[in-house]
Amino acid sequence: MPFLDDNPHYPLCYTDEVWIRKGKRVNPKTKHAKYSGWIFEKCLPLCTISPSSAMMRKTLFSKVGLFDEALPVCEDYDFWLRISAQFPIFFINRKLIIKRGGHPDQLSQRSWGNDRYRVIALEKLLSESYLSEEERKMVLEEMKRKCQILSEGFFKRGNEIEGRYYQEIMKRYGIEI
Repeated sequence: MPFLDDNPHYPLCYTDEVWIRKGKRVNPKTKHAKYSGWIFEKCLPLCTISPSSAMMRKTLFSKVGLFDEALPVCEDYDFWLRISAQFPIFFINRKLIIKRGGHPDQLSQRSWGNDRYRVIALEKLLSESYLSEEERKMVLEEMKRKCQILSEGFFKRGNEIEGRYYQEIMKRYGIEI
């Protein structure tokens, strides 16, 4: 609270966390590094901000909307992208929460292929007028990476329809296959 009180230009701050997976403490990988400032590009590959560690101003919801309840997973990824594309975010480099993962009722464990939902979030983002041309290019690059992985995975498993579906998404946005 004191940070937000003293820094009105930041609508959101988040903290570091202790990770416990299946009852054991684990160290986050380099890809899970945390950042401050205009972190949109850092949020594109995966969900950078843990919802449990975030504190935000109520007014932020009227500016970017709520979590998309139509997404069974990755609703936080979608939400953080909408915020980080429009506002700076501050990272408090202190482990202030314990994040427990690897349990069966964890949302990200309920469904395979979470990138399917990240692609939906990226498509939604491309329809927003507030994205700069550079941000749009970054979104398309990330969409290409995710669609290629999904498409190749579906083809490898003999699911031609789903494989072609992700190729069609790439074509729709002018992404070369």
